[in-house]
Amino acid sequence: MEHSVATPIKLLLIEDDQALAQLIVDYLQEQHYQVLHFTSIEESLRLANRQAIDLIICDVMLPGVNGFQGIARLTSHFACPLLFLSALSSQREQIMGLELGACDYITKPVDPSLLLAKIKANLRKTKATSNPTLLLGDIEFNRQRRSMHYQQQVCEFTHKEFALLWMLVLHCNQVLSREYLFEQTVGRRYDGLDRTIDLKISRLRKKLEQAAIPQLELMTVYGQGYSLIYNSRGMP
Repeated sequence: MEHSVATPIKLLLIEDDQALAQLIVDYLQEQHYQVLHFTSIEESLRLANRQAIDLIICDVMLPGVNGFQGIARLTSHFACPLLFLSALSSQREQIMGLELGACDYITKPVDPSLLLAKIKANLRKTKATSNPTLLLGDIEFNRQRRSMHYQQQVCEFTHKEFALLWMLVLHCNQVLSREYLFEQTVGRRYDGLDRTIDLKISRLRKKLEQAAIPQLELMTVYGQGYSLIYNSRGMP
C-alpha cells in the first residue's frame, strides 16, 4: 500500500542581514519548513522563478528595490501572501505595509517563536481562502491562474500584465497615479519621464477591449492617472 508524502511548506526569505537570515533559516528548518533565502527582491525573482512558494518573509530596507516598492511584483509573481519583517517600526510604516497588501507586519528584533506563530496563522488563513480570486459582479479575476473569467470566456495574461490588472482591480473605480503604478509594478522610483506604465496600460487596454466586457473599462484620467471602471449596468 502506497502512502502519500506531504509536500513541505516552502518559504521565501528576502533579508540582506546575513547573520539574521541564517538564524531565521536555521530555526525554520528545525521546524520542518523549506526556506529559500535571497538578499534582494531582484535576486529572488530571478533565481526563485516558477518555484511554488507558500509564503514570503520580506525585509523592507533592501538593496535596490525595497519591500514597499516590490510587494506587488512579489505577490503577483508567486501568488502567495507576504509578511514584512522590518526594523521600521513606526505606526505609519506598519500601516503602509499592510495597505500595500502585506498579510502581516512584524518589527525587529523578533522572537523566533512569534515569527513562527505568525507564519502558521497566515498560512491557515491562506488555506481557508486557497482560491485567490476577486469578483466584480460576474467577472472573476484569478491570481493563481493570472486569468479573467466572464460568462464562457477566459482571458489569460502575462505575469506583468496581471500584476498591473490586479492592482487596478483592487482599487476598482479609483484613480491610480502613474507614479504609484510604476513603483508598484516596475519596482523603482518614478523619474517623471519613463513611459513604461503608459505602454503597459495600452497593452492591457487592448486585451480588455478584445474581451468585450460591457461592464468594464480601463480609463485614462488626464493629469491624474488611470482607473479601472466597473459599471454593473454596462457602459453607456
